[in-house]
Amino acid sequence: MKGRGWYSLIAGFVIMMAMGTVYSWSVFRPYVETQLSIGSALSGFPYMTSLAFFALFMMLTGRVLDKYQPKQLLTLAGILLGIGYIGSSFATNVWALTLFYGGCIGSAVGIAYGVPIKVVGMWFASKRGLMVGWVLLGFGMSPLVSAPLASSLLQQVGLSQSLLILGVMFALLLIVLGQFFQYPYPIATTSVKQDSLASLLSQPRFVGLYITFLIGTLIGLTIIGLSTSIGIEYASIPANQMALYISVFAIFNGLGRPLFGGLVDRLGVKNAMYISYGMILFSSILMVVWAKPAVFVIATVIYWLNLGGWLAIAPAATSKLFSNEKYSRNFGVVFTAYGVGALIGVSSSGLILDLLSSYKLLFLSIATLSILGIFLVKKLIHF
Repeated sequence: MKGRGWYSLIAGFVIMMAMGTVYSWSVFRPYVETQLSIGSALSGFPYMTSLAFFALFMMLTGRVLDKYQPKQLLTLAGILLGIGYIGSSFATNVWALTLFYGGCIGSAVGIAYGVPIKVVGMWFASKRGLMVGWVLLGFGMSPLVSAPLASSLLQQVGLSQSLLILGVMFALLLIVLGQFFQYPYPIATTSVKQDSLASLLSQPRFVGLYITFLIGTLIGLTIIGLSTSIGIEYASIPANQMALYISVFAIFNGLGRPLFGGLVDRLGVKNAMYISYGMILFSSILMVVWAKPAVFVIATVIYWLNLGGWLAIAPAATSKLFSNEKYSRNFGVVFTAYGVGALIGVSSSGLILDLLSSYKLLFLSIATLSILGIFLVKKLIHF
């Protein structure tokens, strides 16, 4: 039976790779702007909407995750994912594209995202952080595969046909692989009283986890949105080299998931949080003191690594702070912090620089947030 657990891990990785294609929107964006005759402000709307629906449906699915079999949820997600991509291929305006790409694809990812995490975490309870981290690696590393794939399709067959092909492919992938997912043992659905939202908000440890996760994702997503600008304008890196650096950063983003998942298993949640915020603080100080290309690469690798790290810390922390029976619903609520961080980070990354008018002030602000995070971990995260 343990072989079923390894199947869930490998299949979960592949499913995450497919769903992570939503992060390759920047590849589609120029084609969308040309085909729909829209500017950069409107062309970002489908992507932002997908992030919002991703977080929303993570929360909604968390409330019912224990009531349905994994294959049922993955089948539903596969159908929605297919509708999203195929519907997007026929969209003739940005609002239809937002409905299908943002609404349907975002919802599909939100429904499916928690399933491999839950299943793999149950199969490998003693190494939950590490094994879930390997599954999440697929989501983080997806753009390294999906971006070149999408780019090749776009060049060969255009936007509409590319979205159609991806829709059929990803729908079949989720539906077929999902049929073999199962829990290692039956889950009780009636004996455990679940925490209400009001009850969660009254618990300092939940508030602490939510805010620290929000800070971690906000910092990471803000830096991701500004990495190219920082490299070119602040660290004086040639523009034609930045694409290569972004690929390297994406690798470390993915590796942050199993790395910090393993740290949680070995050192505990609080120590993993301290390490993450300490690394972010160190990187911010480096960027304030030395605006050099080498320093930029080191610091930005650390920022991207830690965004991936928080996506492994948060589910592990939720499982350890609350009972495993309450994990699904509670993590769904916790994950809305990622949605908030994503919306703020994606929409305001440029605005932040306009307001601060200085990269050094940006990094000082990030350093301040990391110190606040350390304080909140110390005061609010208790086991």
